Amino acid sequence: WTVSNAAGCESYDEVQISNNSVTAYAGLDNTTCNDYALLSGNDPSSMNASGVWTLGAGGGDIVNPTNFNTIVNNLYEGANTFTWNVSNDSSCFASSSVVITSNKVNVDAGVDRQVCADWVQLNGSATNGGNGVWNVISGNGVFSEPTNASTIVSGLAPGTNTFEWLVQRNGCTGSDTIIVTNDLPE
Repeated sequence: WTVSNAAGCESYDEVQISNNSVTAYAGLDNTTCNDYALLSGNDPSSMNASGVWTLGAGGGDIVNPTNFNTIVNNLYEGANTFTWNVSNDSSCFASSSVVITSNKVNVDAGVDRQVCADWVQLNGSATNGGNGVWNVISGNGVFSEPTNASTIVSGLAPGTNTFEWLVQRNGCTGSDTIIVTNDLPE
């Protein structure tokens, strides 16, 4: 800037302004069928800054919180919010959040059993708004209600029979097996 007076004298000075601002970008919201995901923030090193991931809501274990690209394990079912916080030595700060939705389907077909009969009651886990179906993996069996978590299976083969409880929900699939051993004498 310059200052001058009526006598034609001038005085000037220069001011240097440095923009030390930082930006944070946590990535796009994501939906997964797993209980883990990749967090993909922007690289703060290009701004002479550093960053740290924090958990906002839900749950999950951030493997390396100071890495802009890191894995998060043990996501809670449903929405999980993570925030990428970027700062520099000039006390400039920015943050951005991302929502990772885990639609992982946790399924339990029940505890393996031994019976002395050619039938057994199966009790799989609830579908929680999804659709389930029982399948014969090995052996033999006829389900009274193949789409019901609690069903009777009859016509067991002698020895080992393996059944699968398969559940689909929110575009994701989960399954578990149960082994029923028929010890009925032949």
